[in-house]
Amino acid sequence: MIPGMPRPPSPPHDPRSVLLNAKLGFHAQRVAPQARAVALDPASGALILPSLPSELAAAGGSLGGVRPPSNVALGPDGGIYLLDRRDHLLKRFDRCTCSFVTIPGIGGYGDGPRQWRHPRAIAIARHNLFVCDRDNQRISVFALKGLALRGHLRPPTTEQPWRPIAVTVDSLGRVWVGDAMGKLHRFTPRGTWERFWPLDPAPRHLAIDCRDRVYVMAPGGTPPLRVLDGSAAPVSDAPRYPADLAGFFPRLAFSVDNRGWLCLGALCDAPTTLRFDRRGRPAERTPVRVAPYRRRATYRSKPLDSKIPQCVWHRVQLSGDLPAGARVGVRAFCADQQTPGPEVQGLARSEYCVAHAFDGDGRWDCLVRAAPGRYLWLEILLEGNGVVTPKIDAILVEFPRISLRRFLPATFGQEPVSADFTDRFLALFDTTLRSIERQVDHMAALFDPSSAPAVVADSRKLDFLSWLGSWIGLTADRNWDAFTRRRLLKRASQLLDRRGTLRGLREQLLVLLGFDRLLPCAAEARAPGRCGHAASNCGPEPQPMPLKLPPLILEHFRLRRWLRLGTGRLGEEAVVWGERVVGRTRLGANAQAGVTRLDTTPNPALDPFLVHANQFSVFVPARCRDDARSRKALENLVEREAPAHTRHYLHFVEPRFRIGTQSMLGFDAVVAAVPQGVTLGETPLGTASILTGPPPQGGPAIAVGKEGRVGTTTHLA
Repeated sequence: MIPGMPRPPSPPHDPRSVLLNAKLGFHAQRVAPQARAVALDPASGALILPSLPSELAAAGGSLGGVRPPSNVALGPDGGIYLLDRRDHLLKRFDRCTCSFVTIPGIGGYGDGPRQWRHPRAIAIARHNLFVCDRDNQRISVFALKGLALRGHLRPPTTEQPWRPIAVTVDSLGRVWVGDAMGKLHRFTPRGTWERFWPLDPAPRHLAIDCRDRVYVMAPGGTPPLRVLDGSAAPVSDAPRYPADLAGFFPRLAFSVDNRGWLCLGALCDAPTTLRFDRRGRPAERTPVRVAPYRRRATYRSKPLDSKIPQCVWHRVQLSGDLPAGARVGVRAFCADQQTPGPEVQGLARSEYCVAHAFDGDGRWDCLVRAAPGRYLWLEILLEGNGVVTPKIDAILVEFPRISLRRFLPATFGQEPVSADFTDRFLALFDTTLRSIERQVDHMAALFDPSSAPAVVADSRKLDFLSWLGSWIGLTADRNWDAFTRRRLLKRASQLLDRRGTLRGLREQLLVLLGFDRLLPCAAEARAPGRCGHAASNCGPEPQPMPLKLPPLILEHFRLRRWLRLGTGRLGEEAVVWGERVVGRTRLGANAQAGVTRLDTTPNPALDPFLVHANQFSVFVPARCRDDARSRKALENLVEREAPAHTRHYLHFVEPRFRIGTQSMLGFDAVVAAVPQGVTLGETPLGTASILTGPPPQGGPAIAVGKEGRVGTTTHLA
C-alpha cells in the first residue's frame, strides 16, 4: 500500500456513511437571506416547508387552526358555542342532529339588555359567557347555565367611546378586551376596569395560551401578530408558524381550516365529513388546508468530513414522504479544504438531481455528481404547491464510491471519462446487489433465538421464530409473547431431555411465569494461573443473596399422612388406614347421601395407595387467571407436558390465607411472626406496619413464638 493513501476497503466492500436526522441533528447551515430555510415538523422532526407566517393572524383568529376562531368558544363540558355575526344569534352544536341549534331568548337586533348590535367575538371562562357588543359599546356577561344576564363591562367615562371587537380571559380570571379604537383594555375578575395599552394597528382578534401570553392579531397590519406577557410587555421569542404553537394551546377535538370553517363531522353520533362555515351552516365547498406552506425552501448542511483526501462521494439517500404536487432536488459540492459556507460557489453552479416520487418503502437515492474532495456540502431543495409539503425524515450520505467495476477487466477503467460512465452505469445495480449481500451478511441473525423474526404479516403462516423451534421439536404456544418464546428456545437444550419429569415441567413454568429472570447471573470466571492483588480502594465483593424459587408443583403422594414406625403418633399428623380414605358406600353400614360415594373400582384394599397416586397440582399467581392469553398458554403447557397417565389440577394463588380454601404451607401460605407494632414519628404506615396494642384482659390474643394456644387464647375465625 502506498504511504498516505487510504486503506482499500475490505469485505463486505460496503462504503461508510453519515446519517443526518432530527435525533442526531441535521447539521444544518444558515442559508443565504434570499433562500428561505426549511422548517422542522414539531411532531416527527422531519424537514418540511415552512408555513406562511400570515396564517397566524388569519383564519378568524384561530392562529392557523390551533384554537377556535374568535366567534367560537368551548364550554367546560366540551360544548361548542358559535356567534352568528350576521343574524346576531348564539348557537350551540348538537351532536345528535349534527348541526348548530339557535339558543332562544338571547341576541337579535335592538337596544335591550339582551339584544346585540354587531357582536364580534365571544369567550367562555369560569362558567361565564362574554360577548363583544361593538355598537352598544359593552361586554355582555351571561351565566353559562341558564344564560342569565350578569351585567356589562365598560371602561370609565374618560376612556369612552370604545368599540370592543375581541375578548379573552386568562387563567387568573382577568378579562382582556381589544378595542377598535387602537387600545387593549384589561378588567379584573370582578369586572372592574384596570388600565389600557395603546396598540397600532388596532387588534381584531385576541387569544391566551397556557402560559398566559396574550396574542394580539391584526391581519394586514405591521406586524400582523404580536405576543405580550401578563403585563402587556412584548415577548422576544414570538412564534412565526402555527407548528410552533401546538404545545402551548389545548388540543382541539376538531380542526379549523384557513377560512375559519369548522370540521365537526367526526364529533357527530353518526360521523360524517360535514364542515360548517362561520355562521354555523353546513358547508359544501372543498376543504382547504389548515396551514398552507411556502412553495420553496432550502436545506444546506455544514461541511461533512470523510477524512479521505480526494474522496469520491458515492450517493445521497433520502427517507420520508413525497406527496403528489411536491418534489425534492439534491446537489453537492466537494473540496479538499474546509471552505467557509458563503464561499462555496460550486453549489450555485451545479444542477439539482430532482425526485418527483419516492419508492414504496419511502426512500429515494441519487449519485453525488461532484469532483472528488475530502469535504462535502449538501443542499436539498424542497418544493410544493402550497398545499402539501415534502417530509425528509433522514439523510444518508455514503462514501467512498466502491464500484462494481473492480470485478471487470482493468481496461474498463483506463480512461477517466469511460471509467466514470461505467461506475455510474453499474451503480444502477449496486443497490439491488447490496441488499442481497446484506441479507447474506445478516443471515446468522435468523438462527439466533434473540434476533429471529417473531412477527409475520399473515397470521395463518408460521413466523420464523416458531419455525426455528420446530427444527428441534419445540412447539411454542402462540399465546406466549415473543420475549418468552425466545427465552424458552434458548433453554431448549436443557429442557428437552427433561420432558415428562417434575423438574422439566417446573422449569418451563418458571420460564412462562418469568421467574427465571430473577436468577442471579453467573460469576465471571477468572483465567487459571493468573492472580493479582486487589486495588486498595476496592471493598469486599458482596455475597449474593440466596434466592429460592417457588416449587410450583405438588405431587399428591406427598399428602399421604402415614405412620412411621418408632416416630409416628396418632393425631392430625397421621391417619390409620380405613374406610374414610376414599369414603366408599356400604349398604346397611355407613351409607350417607352427600358424604359417601359409590365406587366399584379398583380394589378397596388399595385405596390408601391409589387415592393420591398419579396426580399433581400446579400453583401459579392469580394474575394468570385474569389474562385470557396467559391462562390459555398456561393450560396448554400443562396439558402438553404432563405425562399421559397423570391427572393435574390448576390452582391460582392469591395474596391471602384462607383455611379450607387456599392454605397449602410452602406453596401459597407462610406462617411467620407478626410485627410488634410501629413507633410514631419513626415508622411510616404501609403494608409492612401494624398498629398493635395490649390484648384485653382475658381476651383472645396470639403471638407466634411467645404465646398462642388454639382454643384458649387464640380463636381462628
